[in-house]
Amino acid sequence: MDTRTYSLECGYSHVQDLRKAGHQGHIVILTQADSCPELRKTIVSVLPEGSTCNGKDWETPDGSKVMIRATTDTLDTEVPFALRVCVGGQKLEAKEAENVRIWRDKALHF
Repeated sequence: MDTRTYSLECGYSHVQDLRKAGHQGHIVILTQADSCPELRKTIVSVLPEGSTCNGKDWETPDGSKVMIRATTDTLDTEVPFALRVCVGGQKLEAKEAENVRIWRDKALHF
């Protein structure tokens, strides 16, 4: 399985598993920048009917958000969130690794 496919499946599965378990809080998926648009399109199938996307984040009818971010993105939320890093074993640049560390430090769990 290539890195991109793994990253998409990782993000999709994580959102699906959390939703099945009854998680109603916010979720952040960190992945490669080039996987973000496709992952945003893919996860809609595991979100409840009535979920909306503003082009960056999905919001469910209960108000929880699924935020897809690139490893190059800096922390941009203050809300509590569950985190999954989906990079398919790809080696991160120093700045990306630092961003991931900052996201992990703020996450409720990952």
